[in-house]
Amino acid sequence: CEANPAWSDKVNLQASLEIISAANCPVIFASSAAIYGEPIEIPIAENHPISPVGNYGQQKATIDANICSLGPQSTPACALRFFNVYGAGQDPSSQYSGVLSIFIDRASTGRQITIFGDGEQTRDFIHVSDVVQALLLTGSSLVDDGVSSPAHASAFNICTGSPVTLNEVVGVISSHVDEEISVAYEDGREGDIKHSSGDSTKLQSTFDWKPETSLTDGLLSLLS
Repeated sequence: CEANPAWSDKVNLQASLEIISAANCPVIFASSAAIYGEPIEIPIAENHPISPVGNYGQQKATIDANICSLGPQSTPACALRFFNVYGAGQDPSSQYSGVLSIFIDRASTGRQITIFGDGEQTRDFIHVSDVVQALLLTGSSLVDDGVSSPAHASAFNICTGSPVTLNEVVGVISSHVDEEISVAYEDGREGDIKHSSGDSTKLQSTFDWKPETSLTDGLLSLLS
């Protein structure tokens, strides 16, 4: 997104808007906590100011806003604002892989883990199984009720509400691997958010959803 903004605008932003407009079936947009930017209050609720950092967040925010402005004559659609999703199937060698899969891959093979910053930055890690349940609940509602669904033209945070530092993540992994973990701390990267934690009250109250997988259980499933 940042290396080639014109191309990413075409394939991410414009294409998504065209799909939403042309679709003849319900749409769930994979939005992102990146639309919030550096939070001014934590936990972050859906009414938190939208202030994305970088082209990726701006694209997500534009599509998200488009969905939230849809009327009763439009395609049934909603936006799910994913926080830090992790789980089986992530490729640790991919530039798009989450930090947990990278940490586990390196720790389980005796390689050094690199943390940018002091490791005290917090993230809200949500297991993919909980994300799937959120998708099923909102999707079923859109299919069954169309634009009358409480999901239509709405956005929902998909998160646990339980922030954890990267140092704490390393500690959990370290207690469940045979190899001693080596950690290298490097300068923080420009644009990285220091603290992030979401509030999923809206989704929980609307669809009786709640995250079921603790971080420890999620990490153990990856280590096994």
